[in-house]
Order: sequence, then C-alpha cells, then structure tokens
Amino acid sequence: MNIEILQTRRKKLIEKLENNEMVVIFASAEPKYPRYFLQEKNFFYLTNLEIPNAILILAKQKNKTFSQLFIERNDPKMAVWIGEKMTPSQAGEISGIKRISYLDEFENSFTNIANTRKKCYLNYKKTQRDQPLCRAKVFTKNIKEHFPYLIFDSVDELIRSLRECKDEWEIKQLQKAIDITGKGIEKIMKNAIPGMMEYELEALLNYEAQRNGLRHMGFKSIIASGKNAATLHYEENNCKIGEKDLILLDVGTACNNYSAD
Repeated sequence: MNIEILQTRRKKLIEKLENNEMVVIFASAEPKYPRYFLQEKNFFYLTNLEIPNAILILAKQKNKTFSQLFIERNDPKMAVWIGEKMTPSQAGEISGIKRISYLDEFENSFTNIANTRKKCYLNYKKTQRDQPLCRAKVFTKNIKEHFPYLIFDSVDELIRSLRECKDEWEIKQLQKAIDITGKGIEKIMKNAIPGMMEYELEALLNYEAQRNGLRHMGFKSIIASGKNAATLHYEENNCKIGEKDLILLDVGTACNNYSAD
C-alpha cells in the first residue's frame, strides 16, 4: 500500500479531533495458540501493519498533530521459536510513521500526552456482559482512576465516515476478495457430487482461497444442504449431501481485511 494513503487516512482522522483530544488504537493481541493472525481492522486501516499487540496514538493540540506507534521489542530467546519481531525501521517503512517506540515505553508516553488532553477515543469492541473485555476496555478500566478528568469514548463514529467511501486501493481488495470467492464457488459446483460431506465443499472453497493468497474468510462459511438451508445461521457443515439436495452457499473470502459476501 502507498504510504501516502496511510498518511492521508491518519490526517483525516486527526482533523476530526478537537484541540486537546487524542485517539488510541490497539492492534489485535497475539493469538493464544498457533493460528493465522487477523489484525484489528481500524489498526490495519491506519498503519498497514500485520503485527500483534502494537498501539497507535494520534493527537491534536493547538492545531498541531502528533502520531506515535508502539511495537514489541525483539526477544532473542523467543526468536528461535516464533521468529524475529519487526524492527522500528521496518514498521516505519510500512506505515510511514516516523515516531516509533517500544510497548514498554507506552505507559509513560501516554501519561505525558494524556495530562494535557480532555478526551480520548479508543477502538472498543462490542462485547456481551459474559465475554472478556477487549484490550481497549481493559486499558480504560485500569487507568480511569489516574485520569478522572479524561473522557473516554469510542472512535467508531469518527472513523466510520472515513471508511464509508472506499479509495482505489480498497476497491481492489474488495474486487480480489469477490473474484476469489467466485472461483471457490465454481470449484464447488464442478466437484460436488451426492454422498460428499458439506465440510468437503467448504474445504474446496478454503483451498481455492489459500491457493490465491487469501488466508482468512470474511466470516464463518455456511454450506447447507437439503433441510439445513432452512436454518438461517447454520454453521455445522457436517451433513452428508443427498442425491437431490439443493445446497446453499453463504460464503466470502477476505483480502487484507476486506470481505466478499
């Protein structure tokens, strides 16, 4: 992605801030078990970085803008198991952000910035009461007592208007996701026969997506044969396909966090 696109996105978001306001965007956390990493959508939109645990700060004061990225330090002992961490220079080349620090420096930096702010926007995730809090909500819960004068709010409304109108790069990602989804559906149509399992058809779709470089689906695939198609959110995909069964496909691959449907 062109760095100028990212710089324009960050600039437009900061322009929506009042003086003495800030935005804190958390990347997705490191997966707890081996699986493909999926970046938080707004963090990726503003940085183009596919790294876990990072944090982005954007701020505005006296009409001057400020941006800083915090990333994990490399741990030589862990590198043998999980590989080297991205360096600040590498993160800067990808994101176009010049001020890059490490995560262990975030707390002091946030304190210095927050002491002169009146409002902080964060990328909260919608959760039920019985679900674990997202990183942004845990962060807010832990620091509210230290910054009683600071108002916390969701960044969703600020960023939604920016994301509603897609730029040329975004349209290309959507088109690729749609094209590969179409190829996957064609693969299923050409290979489906009675007696196969629904999950075998799902495997054909997943194969076509990964063969073309797309490692994530936009959502859980619904491959529903026969009466299963009458269940609106059927997801088991584990039934045998009958001789005269119709098959419902509700599927979509994702390309760089942009999903077909």
